[in-house]
Amino acid sequence: SIKNYNMMLRIACVLLLVSSVSGNVASSGTREVGVKPKFEETLPPLLMASLITAALTYPLDFGRAMAMSSAVTGQATRQLSFTKGLVPELAKGTASRAIKFGMYPIVHQALEKKSFWKNRPTACRCAAGAIATVPEIALITPLEVTKLALQLDGVGANRFKNSLIQATKNLVKDGGGPQALYACHFGLQARQAVWTAVYFGSLPLILQQSSNLFAAGLIAGAFGALVNNPIDVCRSVAQKDLLTAWSTGTIPTVQYFPYFGRTLDAGRQVVSARGIPALWSGSAFKAAHLGFGGALMAVLQPVCTRFWTHLISLQPHTKFNQVSSTHKVTSLRGGGTFIPAGYNPFGYKLTPLGLEFIDKVHGFSDTDLGRLLASLKSSRKRLSAIKSEWLELLRFSKTAQATRIFNQLEQLLHLALKAGLID
Repeated sequence: SIKNYNMMLRIACVLLLVSSVSGNVASSGTREVGVKPKFEETLPPLLMASLITAALTYPLDFGRAMAMSSAVTGQATRQLSFTKGLVPELAKGTASRAIKFGMYPIVHQALEKKSFWKNRPTACRCAAGAIATVPEIALITPLEVTKLALQLDGVGANRFKNSLIQATKNLVKDGGGPQALYACHFGLQARQAVWTAVYFGSLPLILQQSSNLFAAGLIAGAFGALVNNPIDVCRSVAQKDLLTAWSTGTIPTVQYFPYFGRTLDAGRQVVSARGIPALWSGSAFKAAHLGFGGALMAVLQPVCTRFWTHLISLQPHTKFNQVSSTHKVTSLRGGGTFIPAGYNPFGYKLTPLGLEFIDKVHGFSDTDLGRLLASLKSSRKRLSAIKSEWLELLRFSKTAQATRIFNQLEQLLHLALKAGLID
């Protein structure tokens, strides 16, 4: 019901507020520098950020679905139910974002080691983003199909009784087997790969012009939505027509159509009826949905990571509370993320704690770490840019300190990241 959804929105907003407040307190937690974060430390905050984003962006996703599924007629369809696709969309949106944003740094790190990608950073990010969507789409396509089936069931027989399990059973039993859950799978894969490639490829470029992570995520997400909108329109029309024809008895089963055939047919139908501009139907909703979603994920990932680290630090008898007193300074945990140093595609910038160390701790700015952090005061910088700057400085100055900093650049960044001096 609408009341249930409003309650979920309130819970999501409270979680967002608590996460933001707790992120400022999380610096009291401790962790040994050099220890890679474990699976149980990275997955919960990623799921938390994904769930909040999915809940807050669902109304925009519903508006997008209505506009795109009516691209042929040009009239808003009344066949979709707002509440009946809520549970599948929250499950799908959470799983989708968690897999995509979790897989991307892993794939990106692996690609960067290949000689072909070393001098092509933007292409490397785009390729990593596209590859990261393969396991994502394999998992969420059944949820996407089931969500649309439930929304289409909002007017008529109501045979699924607003149940995700019942809709899944009916599709498998009466729709032609498990392959019915993967209707127009390839169109969905193409849509997701294009958006993710554009988002991760453009985000660091935008951050070079502005250090505001929310604004950069918003622009990158909206830009990706405009690029992949035609594919999404064709896929939405194809899936809607297929499920509608099956639910009304026009066709006996929901056919698989793994390749672009059904999606291209739907595209030709849209262009024939309303022209090429119709391929951008629902682009306003889609740009707002994915732009806002991209912005929230960019901001919430580090916030939820700090919040989760703070929760872990409150647990008694854990190894996080067993740090030697001789490592207190090097073990401070503040603004770091779970992406390893050297593979953060968004770049690095000083946190308020790092700025305070440089400005107020006497003699810190003269140390190797202090000199390195001072070079990050102006703007957010990627690892490649930092390396280039220090290589140029080393060529001209040839001092012992510049040599040390350049040779230990990644280790110093890793230390600063874990200490919360950069983010």
